[in-house]
Amino acid sequence: MTTTIQRAVLCQLASKWRNCGKFEAKGVRLVVRTYAVIMTLVAMNVVLLRAIKNGAGLQGTVASALLWMLILGAVGMVVGMIAKSTVDQSVLAKIEGELAAIQDNSTEPTASPAEST
Repeated sequence: MTTTIQRAVLCQLASKWRNCGKFEAKGVRLVVRTYAVIMTLVAMNVVLLRAIKNGAGLQGTVASALLWMLILGAVGMVVGMIAKSTVDQSVLAKIEGELAAIQDNSTEPTASPAEST
């Protein structure tokens, strides 16, 4: 549970981390695009290497490679979105934990000089 002040601080920290929302959209697209590109390249290379090994024709190989590129590109996009949301949740949980620790430290009663003597 976070208080209004904690939420305000959390939003401020998150907006600085995300560069006021501009970086977040670019970051999401970058992570998703990276995973999608990697998966499409893996698909294309596997199909081409399999075709070379089996001596398959060019037209069938290219069609198969394009199909697998589309399929694994979509899988890569899903994996990229999951990865991005996992990182965001982890960072926000860490920030919330640190804010809770700060709040616990600030609400602890301090001993007055009269009580310590």
